[in-house]
Amino acid sequence: MWHVVWMSGAPRHIERPTAGTYSIRFVKRGPLVPVKVECNDGRWLATVDGKPQSYAYTDDEVEAAVMIALLDGRLSSHPFVKLLAYAKAIDEAEYERMLGLRVWAAAHAPWHPCLRPHEAIDMTKLPSLW
Repeated sequence: MWHVVWMSGAPRHIERPTAGTYSIRFVKRGPLVPVKVECNDGRWLATVDGKPQSYAYTDDEVEAAVMIALLDGRLSSHPFVKLLAYAKAIDEAEYERMLGLRVWAAAHAPWHPCLRPHEAIDMTKLPSLW
């Protein structure tokens, strides 16, 4: 059984996904991105930033991908394993708020960091609050 131990000391078994809503940063100092993980017909699916991902894994495929990533020493090398290892659980209301922020920003604030999840937030490029 493979698991990752976080600062809190509680083990997180990443080879066994848990359906729910999460947030993750794709880059250091980047914006939080909403993620939903769910199981449909025995296959694990992820919706990242409101967009369904093209992969779907069975329990055995998830366990194999986690094992390969751990043996390779890079949890970030596999997109689904990266979500399982690094995403933090959030409630459904926060997930919906994050999706709503993205819709609002697309219409009213094209500079907003949530529209560029793979870029670090540069505070010098954001408009002043005053």
